[in-house]
Amino acid sequence: ADGLTPLRDAAYNLAKKFLEVDGRYLRVAVVVSDGLDSGDDTAYAQRTLEEVIAQLQRHQILVYGIGIYQEPPQEQKKKAPDILKKIAEETGGAMFYETNLGRLTEVFRRISDTIRNVYFLSYTPQNDEEGRRIIRMEIGTYGANGKWHKQKATIFHRKGYTYQKSPQ
Repeated sequence: ADGLTPLRDAAYNLAKKFLEVDGRYLRVAVVVSDGLDSGDDTAYAQRTLEEVIAQLQRHQILVYGIGIYQEPPQEQKKKAPDILKKIAEETGGAMFYETNLGRLTEVFRRISDTIRNVYFLSYTPQNDEEGRRIIRMEIGTYGANGKWHKQKATIFHRKGYTYQKSPQ
């Protein structure tokens, strides 16, 4: 799309569509794009990247991106960030790259396998302080000796969570 794709606006509108999905179901979006965005220097984009990511996180949508480009967007268009990769990482999804459209079936299979193996962890903060927090995550078990043994696993998760007090 020569970098004129309003990727941020499309992702923001996608999040609004997910409001119609029952909260009991896993909300997953697969976005196929060249990864380039119209950028702040044009009149195309109406949303900032921060607004888009906040909207997707607020509605708990995992975004899996498929970049169909041969070189990173930074090299295709000077200083253009890989918007799709950032969205995928910040929402707890993952980014895949494939230039051979004949192999997209394999990419979709990998995404499908990943989605089928999603587990949810919950965290209750120790204090009532609102705001963004970074919580380190790892998978493991405690052995009979009481020592923590980290397991070899890949974890896709949001980089941080915003805690808001429940209304009294």
